Amino acid sequence: MKRLRFLLLAIFAVLLTTLPAVGADRILFYFGPLNFSVAVDSLETFAKEGKVNKDLAFYLNRLSSPQQEQFRKFLQSRFEVNPRTIYRFAQSSVGEELLKDVGEFINIPKNQNGFYGLRGSLIQAVMKSKSINAIELMRKFPTDMQLNTQNIMEFVGEMSTMVDKTKTLIAQLDRMTVVQTKSQLPVDSAVDIRKAGNFKTSLQTIALYDSKRERQITIDLYLPELTQTQTPIIVISNGIGAGRDRFDDLALHLASHGFAVVIPDHPGSDYQRQQDFYAGLYQDNFDATEFRDRPLDVTFILDELEKRNPSQFQNRLNLQQVGVFGYSFGGATAISLAGGTLDYPQLERDCTTQTRLLNISLYYQCRALEISRQDLSLQDSRIKAIYLSFPLATVFLGKPG
Repeated sequence: MKRLRFLLLAIFAVLLTTLPAVGADRILFYFGPLNFSVAVDSLETFAKEGKVNKDLAFYLNRLSSPQQEQFRKFLQSRFEVNPRTIYRFAQSSVGEELLKDVGEFINIPKNQNGFYGLRGSLIQAVMKSKSINAIELMRKFPTDMQLNTQNIMEFVGEMSTMVDKTKTLIAQLDRMTVVQTKSQLPVDSAVDIRKAGNFKTSLQTIALYDSKRERQITIDLYLPELTQTQTPIIVISNGIGAGRDRFDDLALHLASHGFAVVIPDHPGSDYQRQQDFYAGLYQDNFDATEFRDRPLDVTFILDELEKRNPSQFQNRLNLQQVGVFGYSFGGATAISLAGGTLDYPQLERDCTTQTRLLNISLYYQCRALEISRQDLSLQDSRIKAIYLSFPLATVFLGKPG
């Protein structure tokens, strides 16, 4: 366990320097009143030649041979990056908050948060090449790096605790699955839902306009060719930056089994917004108001389909029997439509600690604190079921949700 902690510490110290990167000569380790240092030249020599200089030996001797080799391979590794993506992310609200948290571990002289050094050196490094490595990034850092070793060790401890809790949870879920499987009712094996169904499918693209919110919403509607029955509806709410075609295969499959499937664009967080963000038209790749606007989009779409159902769809759509499949940000949308509400106190607690680094999605969830705090129910009674895939809703709905 001790060796694992030393390895994690070593990897963490250098891994964080893949975020930073004009002239760090030494890496300084601070642990209370004690301080140590390692020359960047020593790390580079170890990476290139496998030679261990005296200042580096103090740390490497605490690792096993396989761990030392793993660390060396990391130092040698090059990572492909898109300079524009890195630049835009570093300038965004989420990127700024993340780098500030990392800056609590990687300091500039006088133990100051290393945010500005991190961001500046990161951008400078990635603009030079489409691939970078840890040594290059260290040499781009404007001063000697000061690592707050105590904070890092505490973080590594929290990470280890989280890993243990995750293992325990997985084991519990496995046991629950076995129990539930034994108690399940027999399934009609005549229908294999893994295979395409028997219904032919048509696709309609419909442009809608919500005048109350001045919001243009385009939807793709996949319809099974049914004439004598009302068709239940499934809404697929995408993640940030996704186009409507991302789940095209899933929509076609569901429609072939008799479901009408709606895939909307959410204007403040869709594919076009992502492209505009990379073009520099927006600071962030989504609006914080999307936490409310996305569920309202779905409600508006269902309202519009209800209006059009008699004339345009011959009352084929069952708008009282709606399910929502939510992926990533769409998961938060689905939970809100099912009655989940923003838990601001919980969100404030979780958005003020560096433990967010253990769950990067929290940086996106914390943007919900930017919107006005008003009691607004986003629940839609027509939603009868939700299915979540990697939902962006770990904290912001809170334990009561």
